[in-house]
Formats: sequence, C-alpha cells, structure tokens
Amino acid sequence: MDSDAAASSRTIRVEVHLHGELGRLAPPGARGPVQLRLAESARVADVLERLAVPRTRSLIIGVGGETATEATELSDGARLDLLTPMAGGGGWLS
Repeated sequence: MDSDAAASSRTIRVEVHLHGELGRLAPPGARGPVQLRLAESARVADVLERLAVPRTRSLIIGVGGETATEATELSDGARLDLLTPMAGGGGWLS
C-alpha cells in the first residue's frame, strides 16, 4: 500500500451524545452514546450526515465541552454533544 492509500484509509473514532429528542436519530437498538468510525479528516458535518440529522434543524453543537460548528474538525476520541435549543423561562414561580 502506498503512502497516499494509507493516508486515505486512516480513521478516527468519535463518541456522539444525542440529547433529548435527538436520541431518536441513534441507530436501532443503540443505547447511550453512539460510537462512530470516520475518516481522519472528518468534521461535525460528516457526523450530522451519517446520522441523517435534518439540515433544517437548529442545533447546539459541542465538541470536547466547547461550542462548535459544522465545520469543526474532529480528532480521534472526540466527544460530540448534539442538543436542540430550548425556549421558555422568563417567569419564576415563588
């Protein structure tokens, strides 16, 4: 195998935490975080595509505890959190 072929076949593993209603996007029978193997150059957008997250959905994305975007590059062992924004609040009950 030449070096170009070896480079293109390298992969990383990421752990995806689907919070709230996004849990329905997990593969059938999956419980807890979803483990994915992706190309070494993968970005958050690749995860969204793999999990078939609708592009019209508004998301909060975190990688390694930091706010991220679809263009954020992932590294081996990364933790990715996907959440939907929540509305509400404003009035406290006393």
